[in-house]
Formats: sequence, C-alpha cells, structure tokens
Amino acid sequence: MEVVVDTEIDRPDGVAIDWVARNVYWTDTGTDHIEVARLNGSHRKVVISEHLLEPRAIVVDPLDGLEAHCSEQFASVLTVRHVRFAKQILERHGKS
Repeated sequence: MEVVVDTEIDRPDGVAIDWVARNVYWTDTGTDHIEVARLNGSHRKVVISEHLLEPRAIVVDPLDGLEAHCSEQFASVLTVRHVRFAKQILERHGKS
C-alpha cells in the first residue's frame, strides 16, 4: 500500500480511480470538497467546493468522461457530471 495524499484532509470518505488519465478522486466530508490528484499525489486540485454537504460516495467512468457522487444532504440523489475539465486543467498547466 502507498500513501498518495496525507495533508489537508479532514474526513475522506469516497475514493475513485480514473485509470485512463491516472487520477485519483476523493470526497472529504470534513472539508465538503471533492478533490483530484495524479496517482502519485502530484497536481492536487479541488474539483468541487461549493454546494456540497458531506459528500460521500464517488465513482468515475473515464471512458465516457463522467463523475457521479452523492452527499449526506441528498443521500438518494446521484449527481452526474462531465469531468473532462479536470484533465484539461492539468493539461493546461503542463501536467498531463
């Protein structure tokens, strides 16, 4: 086992791996954030930080460019959105 990220994390909950772009996504119910980083922990970014209340489970479908998550606030609601922009953010900064 390898530690990928171990700083500025309060209560991590859900984890998903994008094996195509080699990213790891996670939810943090303490900070109410969804974050992404490379599998080696580099190039960490907050993907969503607004309108989340205790985000929980997260899944990614890298082949279709989708991310889905649910939160404590709406446990029965699954929010699905395109995540290609996360890859584009990393590419724009020369970090692909």
